[in-house]
Amino acid sequence: MRLVEAMGLIEPSGPLEEFGTEALRRVAEAAAAYGIGRDLARVIVDPRSTDGQRHRALGLLRAALEESPAPRPEARSLLQLFGPDRLAQLAGASAISLRRYAAGVRGAPDDVAGRLHVLARIVGELRGAYNDQGIRRWFERRRTTLDDRTPQELLAGAWDPDADGPGAVLAIARSLNASAAT
Repeated sequence: MRLVEAMGLIEPSGPLEEFGTEALRRVAEAAAAYGIGRDLARVIVDPRSTDGQRHRALGLLRAALEESPAPRPEARSLLQLFGPDRLAQLAGASAISLRRYAAGVRGAPDDVAGRLHVLARIVGELRGAYNDQGIRRWFERRRTTLDDRTPQELLAGAWDPDADGPGAVLAIARSLNASAAT
């Protein structure tokens, strides 16, 4: 649920809600609306599906979400969290372009879409541990596992979403919720 919220596909739900049938339906339909996991969404919302089928489809949907940038809602969601100037630094794109991507006036280039997606995935992991202010500050703190650099130092400019640095930042964020149910 946190990943779908961080990607901007659904509105944040406030306090952690029970991950029941209605929440699964919301997640599946929101992802399918952006072309992600349409067939999986059918399995998840079909009342004839077994719990095992739903569980498998949900795992596959999470993997599809992790691999599928959605630049328009991600830009919108990340702009709300970071503001235009800070997001411009993190995403390696101008604030004006980011606003255009968020509004759907212009499509994001693949490299920017990839960076926005990695940022959304990181934020999705951090949402389980921090509030908005804590998330913003998390990017500023030095990490020994990043050779005493900050996440924002590794995620500045035109970084490659598939490079080791962004992967290490995502892994640190993911480790905060390693024991939590996802």
